[in-house]
Amino acid sequence: MTDLADQMENLVKPSIESGFVALADGYILTLLSWGLIRGLELNWMKDVLSIFPEPKITFSLISSPEEVIKRIIKRDGYLDPLTVGIDICIREDIFNAFQDYTEKFQKYLVDLSKDKAIIVNTTNSIEEVKKEIVMHIENI
Repeated sequence: MTDLADQMENLVKPSIESGFVALADGYILTLLSWGLIRGLELNWMKDVLSIFPEPKITFSLISSPEEVIKRIIKRDGYLDPLTVGIDICIREDIFNAFQDYTEKFQKYLVDLSKDKAIIVNTTNSIEEVKKEIVMHIENI
């Protein structure tokens, strides 16, 4: 969270004040989902995160856990035990641990997104996903 606060203060705020558009990958709803899956209290997290500005539009990008795993392995070549939620889904099999973690994480994300975000199914082609996102942005 300190990284986010630093980026917000030194990068995002000055950019917005200069007339730029700021895009964030993994913002408030992501942090809330991350905390909920680890047993943190929702209202406490909302209070802590209330220092950050509300976005004009939020997208929650959702794919099946299998698709997420496939994309990470394609990009990185492996699943990193430190980033796959193995701390809460303890198993010898990293693949199944990450699959369980992703299912739980996305359930929280979808629940949190119902009133605050546009849920985008990213199992569609890149062009279809881009088209859907652009359509929503153009309507702002």
